[in-house]
This record gives sequence, structure tokens and C-alpha cells, in this order.
Amino acid sequence: MDTLFFLLEQLYHMTSIPIRCLDATGEIVLFNKGYKQEHDPFNSNSVKQTILTSLDQKESPFIEIENTIYLYGCFKDTTDCIVIVGPISTTTLGKDEMKKYAEQYDIPDKDFFISKSGIRELGGILSMLQFNRYGSTVKGNDLFKEVADEKMTHDRNMYVFTNTDESITRLSYNAEKEFVEQIKTGDIDTIEQQIQNQRYKQNNEALIGKLAKNPSKHFEYMVCTSLCLATRAAIDGGVAPSTAYTMSDIYLQRLENCKDITEMLALHSKMRLDYAKQVNLILQSRSGVSYVEKCKIYIGQNLNKHFTLDDIADSLKLNKRYLARLFVQDVGLTIMGYARDERIKAAANMLKFSDEKISAIAIYLTFPSQSHFGKVFKDIMGVTPKQYRAANQTIDLNAQVKNLT
Repeated sequence: MDTLFFLLEQLYHMTSIPIRCLDATGEIVLFNKGYKQEHDPFNSNSVKQTILTSLDQKESPFIEIENTIYLYGCFKDTTDCIVIVGPISTTTLGKDEMKKYAEQYDIPDKDFFISKSGIRELGGILSMLQFNRYGSTVKGNDLFKEVADEKMTHDRNMYVFTNTDESITRLSYNAEKEFVEQIKTGDIDTIEQQIQNQRYKQNNEALIGKLAKNPSKHFEYMVCTSLCLATRAAIDGGVAPSTAYTMSDIYLQRLENCKDITEMLALHSKMRLDYAKQVNLILQSRSGVSYVEKCKIYIGQNLNKHFTLDDIADSLKLNKRYLARLFVQDVGLTIMGYARDERIKAAANMLKFSDEKISAIAIYLTFPSQSHFGKVFKDIMGVTPKQYRAANQTIDLNAQVKNLT
């Protein structure tokens, strides 16, 4: 026992971390400065009971956390003595925090203080005790990992409890998938509509959980998180990684210059739209020609039927304004202008290779009247349908019929 006390006293002088030893009778020997033994926070029923219970449940040595700030090192000696090291704080505590802690345990706060030490120092004491009393070693990293895991569990539970109490809900997985999918598919129209509806207004911060206690930091983190998702969604949509990451860097620099939450939200909306537009450009370059060709095929197969731009767009499952713009860019004509020209070409072939009446050809190709057909035909071909037939019909169909009979 004397050897243990000597070791504990030396460890205290080396580290200035409070150390106490409980013998089999429960009496405490305390090496400490900052408070007297009767004011030792360890004597609080809640702290003491928690640690003693843990000693029965956990493998010694271990580190116990109090209120996620204060740490105790716990060790059980071969002689059934219990060594409690701490409390320490891994951060510098302000006067108000120190006073609050002292009041919690009825400690006179005139000279009260808690040592600021690293977890490694606390772990080092436990490792030395383990080696001295048992001849075995314990890795400090294992102790640190347990502390980190325990603190993470505590923080996660407190987050859920607080958010539930304040009716704060987390952004759903489906909503996040929707955000990513809109950018990945270049869905500009939907994003513009959501921005128009002000879906992400400042007072809707609860939709994404509580990312920080400070409202400004909350929205700053929100934009950063969205930016990461948008960058990867754009790359998945076909945008070159170099382009996507460059955009990300630029937006992070713009975020740094935002003066308030309103500017952050505006930047968030612009970021979504810009990434979606980049994906849209890629998709246009990949599929634009095929859409135009599909449009031409539809027209060619339906020259003898009435159809509209809406009919063509619906058949291709495409926005009609987008299809119309794409067609003009590639062909140089509007879709209905192209359809008119194709009908005139078909009419010219029928005039040249058949003896169908001109009025029948006009009706077959959906012109409203023969006179309208004649006007359009002359505007394009330079002559009337009758003149074109007279000059170009190369087959005497009447003569062929006579020869057959």
C-alpha cells in the first residue's frame, strides 16, 4: 500500500492532476490542490456512484466522462484499492464555467480550479499504474478510442433529445436524393420552380436539422454540405471533375464573402441552378442530335396526319420549348416549318410519279384547301402544282394502263 501511495504522490507532483485512493474501507486519500477533501467533486453521490458502478461493469483501467467536458481516470488495484484520477478538462474553462461547476457541488469557489490536461496525460497515468501493479501494459489509444466512442454516443443522444424537444426534424433521405437527382439530370425547370416557391426560406432551417447553435454558422454549414452533394451529383451527370471542383472552389470563396443569411440563401439557390445548367449542357451535347433525328422521323411518318408541336414533344417525352430550341439550332428551321417543307417534297413526288388529282394530294397531306396548297407549293418550288406536274411527270400512267389491258 505504501508503495502505491508513493507512486500516486509522485504522479500527482509530476502532472498536477488530482489523484485519490479508496481503500477497502472506503476511506479516501487525496493528493490535490484547488479544493479540500470535503469539497472533492468526486464525493458527489451521482459522480461517485457512476464511477463505482462502472468499475464493476468495465475492465480496468478506463476513462469516465462527466457532462462531456470533465474526465476521470479509473483504476482498480490488486489490493482492491480503487484509484480515481481527475477530474480534468481538456479545454480551458472560463470563470463562469468554473463557478457553475463549483456551485453544482457546493465547492467554495474562491480558490477552486480544475486542471487543464490532455487525455494522453490521463491515459499515461493509467498505463503506468497498470504496468506497476500488474506488470502488463495498456495502450493509450484504446483508452482514447473508448472515450471518443462514448462522447460520440452521448452527443448523438443529446442531439436527438434536444431536437425532439424543440420539434426540429432532419432532412429526409428522400429529400436529399431528390436534391441530388435534380442536379444529376439537369432538371432546371423543377429547381427554378422550387426557388420561385421559396422552398428554402430562412425560417425553414428546421428542415435540415440543427447544424450549429449560431444561425449564421448553421446556414454556412448547410451551403457547404449542399455544395459537396451538388459537386458529386454534377460529376455523376457528366460534368468533368475539374469543372465541378473549380465551381465548388469558386462558390466556397463566394460563401466566405456573404455578409448575412439572406446572401447565403441566394448563393445556395444560384449554386443549385448553375450545377444543373452545366449538366444540362452536357446532356444536350450528348442527346441533342438524336432528339432532332427522332423528331424528323416522327414528321416523316405522319405527313398525312394533323399533328402539333405538343404531339411531337409528348411522343419524345421532352419539353416542347426545349425541343423547339434544339431543332432550330440544328436544322435552322422551326419544327412546323420543316414539316411544311417535307409535305411539299412529298407532294412533288406524288405529282411526279402519280396521276392523283391535285385536290386529293392537298387533302392527303392535310392542307386546308387546294388553293392554300397551291400557294405554299409555289412559294417553295417556284411554280404551281399543275406546272410542276406538266414539267416533271416522267411516267405516262394512262398509257401503261392501256398496255396492261
